[in-house]
Amino acid sequence: MEYLEAKRLGKWIDNLQGPACVRFYRRQIGRGACASGASNDTCLQSLPQERVPPDPYRLSACIVKIGNWSECAVDSGKPPATSVVAFVPGVGASHTMWLSLVELLSERCNGNRTSVGRTLVCLIDNRGTGGSELYPPPAPICRCVRARERKANLSLWTAQALADDARYVLEQVLGATKALDSTHANTSIRLFLVGHSLGSAILCHLLLTSPPLEVSGIMFLSMHQGRFRDWFPPSARAVRASVRYWLWWIRAATISTTALQNERKRLRLLTQRAAIDLSLHFSDAFLASPLEPAAQRSLLHAQRTDPSAGELHHIRRSAETATATASALPKKRYSRPIRRHEWYLFNYTAESLERFRAWDEIADVRHSSGRNADPLNAYGSLGQLHAVQVYRLTRENLERLRVRIPEKAMLLYGRDDPLTRPRACRAFAEALGIPAIELTGAHLITEESKIPLAQFLLDLVRA
Repeated sequence: MEYLEAKRLGKWIDNLQGPACVRFYRRQIGRGACASGASNDTCLQSLPQERVPPDPYRLSACIVKIGNWSECAVDSGKPPATSVVAFVPGVGASHTMWLSLVELLSERCNGNRTSVGRTLVCLIDNRGTGGSELYPPPAPICRCVRARERKANLSLWTAQALADDARYVLEQVLGATKALDSTHANTSIRLFLVGHSLGSAILCHLLLTSPPLEVSGIMFLSMHQGRFRDWFPPSARAVRASVRYWLWWIRAATISTTALQNERKRLRLLTQRAAIDLSLHFSDAFLASPLEPAAQRSLLHAQRTDPSAGELHHIRRSAETATATASALPKKRYSRPIRRHEWYLFNYTAESLERFRAWDEIADVRHSSGRNADPLNAYGSLGQLHAVQVYRLTRENLERLRVRIPEKAMLLYGRDDPLTRPRACRAFAEALGIPAIELTGAHLITEESKIPLAQFLLDLVRA
C-alpha cells in the first residue's frame, strides 16, 4: 500500500476513496518516564550511538472514510459534525487486523441500515509494527548488552510510551479533520477510541495523560487490569501452548543459519509456530468451521500461483502433528470444504516466509539499528510483549480512569479467551463501572465475532 505524507493530510482527505496509509514523523521522544524515574532523554544517553533511534522517527496510520460524507453541510447555520474513530491493535498486530471489520462497517453504512454521519477511521500502527519504525530494537534480542543499556532500552517499550505515540498521531489527524471545512470555524469533532488487548492498555494511559483528551466513547476489547491474579492461574490451553512454544523455540535455536536456507525446513518451522499462535487466538469451533466460498477460491488461486505452494504441500503432514484442533492443509483437489484453520495457517506462513526472505543475513538483523526497521516486525513484537509484562493499573490509576472515562464506554471479551481470562475482564469492567459484554470466540474476537462487534461499534458512534 502506498504511503502518503502527513503534511498534505488535510488536502487529500476530501478526495479519499479507499484506505490510505499516512506517515507521521515525530521529533519528540515522548512524555513517558523510564523505570529509574528519569526522562526518556536521559535514558537515551545510556544507549550506544548506533542504537539510538532516528530523529525524527516514523509512525504510520491507515485512514478510511465511512458514513455519509456527501450530505455533510445540510444546514449552513450548523457546523458539520465529524466522528473520528481510532483503532489501536494488540501485540505484534498492525492496522491490517481491523480492515475486515472496517469493511463490514462501511457495508452497513452504505446499505442505509444505520446513519453515522461522516466518520473518519484511523487505524494506528504501534512502534515496531506495520509502517512504524522500531524505537529502538528491544535490548533482550542482543546477546551482549550492558544492564544500564538494557534498562534504558526497555523504558522505551511501555504502554505509556506507546500511548504517547498514539496521542501524537491523533493530534495530527484531529487537526487535519478540523481543517476539512473552512466555512465553519467551530467544526464539531467527536473522538471514539477502540483498543484490543495491549491496545486497550494504551487507551487507558491515553486517558490518563495530561491535558486529557476529549473522548466521546471508548471500547475495550479483551482487557484486564494487569494484576498478578489476572494472569494466574493461567488457562490450561495457554499452558499447553507455552510448553509447545518453548519446545519450538529450543528447536529453532539449535538450527543453524545455513539450515534455515533450506526452504522446506524454514516452512516447517514457520508452520509449527503458526499453529501455536492460532491455538491461542482462535477457538476450536471457529478454526474447524468451513471457510466462505470467496475465501476458498482465493486460497485455491494462491496455492496455484504462489511459488511456495509446492513446498507448503509437503509440510501439511508435519503441520498436522503440531496442531491439535484441525487437519493438515488440503490437497489440490478438494473433496470437502476448506476449514478456517487451513486458511489462516496458509496466510500466516506465507506472510512470515515473505518477511524471512527480506532478511539478507540473520546475524545482521540481530544487531540492526532502528533505521532498518521495515522487515523487523518480530522484534517490535518483543518490545510490545515487554509492555504487556510491565503493564499494571494501580488503584490510583483506576480512580482517575473512573473520572475521565466517557459516558459511552463498554468492554467486550471472548468467552473462550485463553490469554485474557473472562473473569479478569469482568472484574476490570466492574472496577470502572462500565458494562462487560461476552462474545463468542477466543482472544481475537475482531475476527470471530466481527458481526456483533460491528453492530456495537455503530451503536457507539451513532449520535
